[in-house]
Amino acid sequence: MLRFRVMAVALATVFGSLGAAPTLAADEGGTFSIIRSYVRDHATLEHADGTISAGTLEGTVTTQASSGEPFTQGEHSLIRCV
Repeated sequence: MLRFRVMAVALATVFGSLGAAPTLAADEGGTFSIIRSYVRDHATLEHADGTISAGTLEGTVTTQASSGEPFTQGEHSLIRCV
């Protein structure tokens, strides 16, 4: 179950940041602080010699502090993963 949660958070972070990727390449550095909140709904099945998990992850990401673009302080993003 923990492995699924880590994978889901990693996927949410990757998909959530894809839109900012071109801007990220242009900046030399900076700092930012975010807070994330997710709700997950998944099922786990035992099959053969392993475990299969599937479900959804939905939530928000809010930038609390930022030294500049591309992360704007107070900006909110919605995250939805399958």
